[in-house]
Amino acid sequence: MLQKDELKTAVWIFDIDKSCIVWANQSALDWWESPSLEELQSRNFEEGASQAVKDGLREYQNKFYNNESLIELWHFSPNGIDKKAYCWLSGIRLADNRMGMQVEATPSNIIPESFHANAIAIMATFDMQGCFQSCNPPFSSEFGNVRPSLSHLLCKPELLAVIKHSLSKKQKYETDLLLHALAGDTWFRASFSASKDTENNASMLCQLHNIDERKKREFLLLEQAHTDSLTGLLNRRGFSVIIQPKLTAEQNIVIFYIDLDGFKMINDSLGHQTGDLVLQQVATRLMALEFAALDCCRFGGDEFVVALPNINRALNIDEIAQSIVNTLSVPYEDDNGSLLAISASLGVARCPDDSDDLVELIRFADAAMYCSKKRGKKRSTIFIAGMEKEILRKSRVTQQLNKAIEKGELSLHYQTIIDPYDNSIYSFEALLRWFNPELGHVSPQELIDVAERTGLIHEIENWVINTAISSLGRLRQYTNSQARIAVNISSIHLVDKGLTPYLLSTLCKHRLSPRDLIIEITESVLLDDLDSTNNPVTAISSTGINISIDDFGTGYSSLAYLQKIKATSVKIDKAFVNDDGNLVETLSAINNVIVSLGMRSVVEGIETEQQANSAKKAGIALQQGYWYTKPKPLDAYKEPKHHK
Repeated sequence: MLQKDELKTAVWIFDIDKSCIVWANQSALDWWESPSLEELQSRNFEEGASQAVKDGLREYQNKFYNNESLIELWHFSPNGIDKKAYCWLSGIRLADNRMGMQVEATPSNIIPESFHANAIAIMATFDMQGCFQSCNPPFSSEFGNVRPSLSHLLCKPELLAVIKHSLSKKQKYETDLLLHALAGDTWFRASFSASKDTENNASMLCQLHNIDERKKREFLLLEQAHTDSLTGLLNRRGFSVIIQPKLTAEQNIVIFYIDLDGFKMINDSLGHQTGDLVLQQVATRLMALEFAALDCCRFGGDEFVVALPNINRALNIDEIAQSIVNTLSVPYEDDNGSLLAISASLGVARCPDDSDDLVELIRFADAAMYCSKKRGKKRSTIFIAGMEKEILRKSRVTQQLNKAIEKGELSLHYQTIIDPYDNSIYSFEALLRWFNPELGHVSPQELIDVAERTGLIHEIENWVINTAISSLGRLRQYTNSQARIAVNISSIHLVDKGLTPYLLSTLCKHRLSPRDLIIEITESVLLDDLDSTNNPVTAISSTGINISIDDFGTGYSSLAYLQKIKATSVKIDKAFVNDDGNLVETLSAINNVIVSLGMRSVVEGIETEQQANSAKKAGIALQQGYWYTKPKPLDAYKEPKHHK
């Protein structure tokens, strides 16, 4: 068994009451520069010890009675030689059952320097008014030889009254304190306890441990926890921490909820690096707004929340809101300096007019922003009671849509596209339907809007593609035709590099060729990169899959686009179908352009025989509308009279 004298660590036992060492191993004798145990036992450690040190040792003794131990960095001066050791202090019963202290000392040169400051025992005593009395050497190292009162040490002098009050109740006071030190304002873990000297004079013992490095790490972590790492703005948690106290204090606050228009398209098509660059530019613009005391938050994705105090209620909220919209709607730049057209939609809610609850205020501002989107985007709307109902509806739709495929709530209806010259079925358009027990029938537009907003659009449209393609064989069988199947694809899904392989693999699985499929896309999808060989439309059409331009003539019309797109057909929007005398002339003019470019024309919205005859007279190749067939489920085509 290893004997005590063989221990490498210096170990000694100290009699706290008599201020002497009662036992030490050989390493301890070497540490104390002592020739023998007898010589070391004869030393009187009370001589030269400050009252602070004496009080500190008594405090340790009390801890030992409670089975507590300590780890501290101690300074020693044996025979005038400065030494530092990392000491493990624990209680040990002496022969007469009094509580002594066992010290195990490890030289500080084998302990990481960064750990030393945390472990140094810094002690001082003050009278009960906070006037300095005594200290140990580490205290002088931290605060200098000028002996300041406790109130002058405290960065917040008002805390002295709190400390005195706690000690008057015979309670120890422990906290993290910021003190004026030689190195500047420094954080310490402080413990204050009441003590009495040999003459029974009351004083307070202050024990400090330098925790500045740890405290600053805590602040850094706290800042990181409250800050969005990409933009440097507040995140949701940080925004709540700052704004909630202002609401609690019943301050007038205006909340602006901002959503970027067209950001998702850029993020998906140009990549997250470009999207991140845009978000950083948004943050820069927000922080540069010329309004005092703004608190800006990246709420998530491309959504931002700004809080503005309205103390005197004299601000023109409409003007400020529109100013923010204008600032955020100036084109952005990518890494190459190319301009990116993005605008902002904004909603406004006010405290206390609308609510004094932060969560509710943000929800109301979000509802107002959603109204801005519906009104055409790039504008602002101030919340009016009732707007939130639409947001609640959207939230319910979002929650239910997550499980719609799994629960089998989605279905497809099919509408024929007819060749009027022989009344044959040219193709079927697959139209998405959703019935939910709680929501009832949800419109396709609402469904797609939510799917695009939540990122579910890829999963849902892949389900549509697979279901539609798998149904084509039976549709052909039921209608005795060789019709194709047409599927609408959103702009967000179109730029997915995995779309074309998925289309081809699904066709192959059901033993169909690319020419059996028609992908319908709207004009707005085609505005960017039309000349690029990487254009997704070009990638799809190069496989032999048919491309149909949907809703031609509604908002983005430019005949120049038709020259650059390898489409097989163009669907003329139903807005052009009417019963006035110019129908034939209008459709003829459009059809002539389409045909001259080598594409086939399709007209939507045919509801009467007169419209059908006029479209045919105008030379339109294909027709679609209620006059021929209303959209209906697959099994309905088993009936003999499935179309006119």
